[in-house]
Amino acid sequence: MKKNPFLVSVLIIWCFLIFAFTASPSSSGSHTLSTFQQLFGLDDEQAKVVNFLVRKATHVVVFGFLALLFTFVLRKKRFLFAWTLTTVYAATDEFHQSFVPGRTASIADVLLDSVGAALALFVWSRVVSEKKQDINQSITDDSINRRGKSSE
Repeated sequence: MKKNPFLVSVLIIWCFLIFAFTASPSSSGSHTLSTFQQLFGLDDEQAKVVNFLVRKATHVVVFGFLALLFTFVLRKKRFLFAWTLTTVYAATDEFHQSFVPGRTASIADVLLDSVGAALALFVWSRVVSEKKQDINQSITDDSINRRGKSSE
């Protein structure tokens, strides 16, 4: 099975971006706190809550997209393998963060990344399933219409 070089490149770039952002102590989110305060007029506690929620939602989105990239590269609905690869990458990324000054590794973040991957793969599988049903229905409708016309 030949891999799509474009998708493989996007996957590698995405992994590199995750690594690069988590290698930086400045990506720990403290600078976004003041941004939320200024943009939305939030007090310290409100800004901390928003900052926390945005950072955790980012885990879900970033690793959900990574899982989809693994799925597209692997093809043939290898959702479990894509989820496993994503979870392993998340775990190694958290381990990597333990060596970055000002950052910490978190099992909770690995779990969140894993949930994000599972959620993205579930949604994608539903989209693919519905498209197949639509295609099958269209084919069935066409064959019924052809039979109806041929019997007239």
